[in-house]
Amino acid sequence: MLPTSAGAVAGAMALQPPTRDDEYDDLKKPHPDKRGLGDMRMAFHSGEYVVADEAGLLSDLRHKVATQQQHILELRSKVTYLSDELTHTRKELDFTRSEFNRCCNGSFIWRLHNYQSLRDASKKSTATCVLHSPGFYTSYNGYKFCIRLNLNGVENAQGTHLSLFIHVMQSENDDVLSWPFLGKITLSIIDQNKIPAKRNHITEILTAKPGLEAFQKPNTMRNHKGFGYMEFAPLSFIESTEREFIKGDTLIIRADVKYGK
Repeated sequence: MLPTSAGAVAGAMALQPPTRDDEYDDLKKPHPDKRGLGDMRMAFHSGEYVVADEAGLLSDLRHKVATQQQHILELRSKVTYLSDELTHTRKELDFTRSEFNRCCNGSFIWRLHNYQSLRDASKKSTATCVLHSPGFYTSYNGYKFCIRLNLNGVENAQGTHLSLFIHVMQSENDDVLSWPFLGKITLSIIDQNKIPAKRNHITEILTAKPGLEAFQKPNTMRNHKGFGYMEFAPLSFIESTEREFIKGDTLIIRADVKYGK
């Protein structure tokens, strides 16, 4: 038998096939080609999932948008309905007030709210100091009048007195009424003292003068000329804290218009 050297033994070992353990270890390692294909497949499938998720999200968004659009249409319909209802209610309210003012038989009470803010505005501009009351009638089919108030006075009374006038207004009855208007007019600023016995109204009585333009048949919505007093009452007297002409920031004016001599 020939002797063997260490080098020969090492060479023989190197030429031997791998052991089963080596084969097992080798099988655990992914083949380079297979590993690349697997990664591509995973990436491909992952891309499909992303596209599917985006498509689902887009579908959900479209559904939500359609739902919101429908909701908006319903809200617009409701707003239109409520707006129509509000317009109708305002017309009914105006009609009710008009009917009430027709049936007041010439005795009309005008409550001027927010007095102080109106008064302050009147000091800044002559245009804002002129206020007109709603129209009222001497009878249901009678003459129509309104009150004109200048909170800061007019002409020589400006800044010192409250000016108060009465104006004839156009109405559907004018063609069957007698002209010029004849009658008596009482204008009052009401003392609002809670004790009736202590009330001291500011009152002036006027007699209509047929020769004045103020009492002729009106050719416009309201006769340009009115009849009354530039110096109806001193502002210092009305606004005095010792009196109660202004209560709850409200001034009350009353007009009594009676037709006939």
